[in-house]
Amino acid sequence: MKTITKSFFIGAAALAALSFEASAQCAGFTYYPVGQQIGWESSNNYLVLDMDAEKLTDPAYPRTGAEDGKSDNLNYTGGPDNTTKAPVGSGNITLPLMDFEASTGYVESGHTYNIQYVNCVFAPDHNTSAYTKVEEWGEAPSGKNDACTINDNSALIGNVYGKTGFIELSRQVAPEGEPLNSLCGYIQLDNLHGVEKIQWSYSSTSWKRGIICEIRYGGEEEEWMPSRIMPSDVNSYSIFSEQGYEFEELIGADDPDVYDVPVSVRFRIFDCDTLTFAHEYELDPSERSPEYYYKPTSSLQVARIHQIKVFSALKGSQMAEYLDATGIENQVVNSFVVEKLGNVVTTSTECDIELYNLDGQLLRKVRGTSVDTWGLPRNVYIVKATSIENGDAQKVKMPLGL
Repeated sequence: MKTITKSFFIGAAALAALSFEASAQCAGFTYYPVGQQIGWESSNNYLVLDMDAEKLTDPAYPRTGAEDGKSDNLNYTGGPDNTTKAPVGSGNITLPLMDFEASTGYVESGHTYNIQYVNCVFAPDHNTSAYTKVEEWGEAPSGKNDACTINDNSALIGNVYGKTGFIELSRQVAPEGEPLNSLCGYIQLDNLHGVEKIQWSYSSTSWKRGIICEIRYGGEEEEWMPSRIMPSDVNSYSIFSEQGYEFEELIGADDPDVYDVPVSVRFRIFDCDTLTFAHEYELDPSERSPEYYYKPTSSLQVARIHQIKVFSALKGSQMAEYLDATGIENQVVNSFVVEKLGNVVTTSTECDIELYNLDGQLLRKVRGTSVDTWGLPRNVYIVKATSIENGDAQKVKMPLGL
């Protein structure tokens, strides 16, 4: 990897965070520019990845059990009523990397890319809550008592309103003694190259439901930096979340000098902030940060991702060359999940788990659903897991050790 200064990363993140200028229509409220104002899908670079939740109809994806616009997938009231209407799931969305030909336009490159989803459900045939309430049932949306906040597409025009399809991120309270990220949902794109910008859209089941978009420049040993924070329960910000927003994050990695710097993007629930504190899993409970545990302060409607668009200076086939050069296969099988919980690597099904250093030396090998990495020096390692049930295999890079 070429030498990239920290100021490049920080500068790019700052640029992303300031990629929108708010325009106030009512005093005390912040309105964000949307698709028609930012030029949704407009770029001089290639639309190399295009995730549209409306098209994710594969029955293998976990489907929501909620009625369109009426309720969340999960009942978050707590106690004996905290039941699952439809189980959330984790896996990967496999999409084609796109090439562009002057004579034919966009065509599939023959290479694929996997977007990871964790604790999510899919609703390809559902609309935003505001649209369903207003257009289909004739009901009033949230914010109906204030003309500046009514979520019926009248105060702020957006492309998400009426757009079918979303992925719902679980916002279920974690069991006592477990870190928040054990149940909260997120969507993550790893190791993109040559990225100019990311466009994305989200909504929720009620107003003021927040979400965080984070960006990581470099490998898994690098830190996540917030690019956009839409907080919950703050009137002046995510006021139209039931109606839906579109956003654009300027990444700034489309210069040839930094093509080989991998860029990762993650979307997660605002309240599920203790992903940051997952490393405290091994600590005694008395030593953990207060933020380690989730302490809900209000009803827990969820956030929903509708679309994610990745624009790169590289065509899909060119990006695939960079992915192949890492030595880590991007073809991740959907049949099971490999993840890190503290210093333990876990798999969602019984596997042969092998742990290697970056020089290819086998350090540990076990059969089961977890391998303890206690005693390893802090570094990036390669985990290879092979399912006992069907032979499917995954190879994943992750930072481990103390």
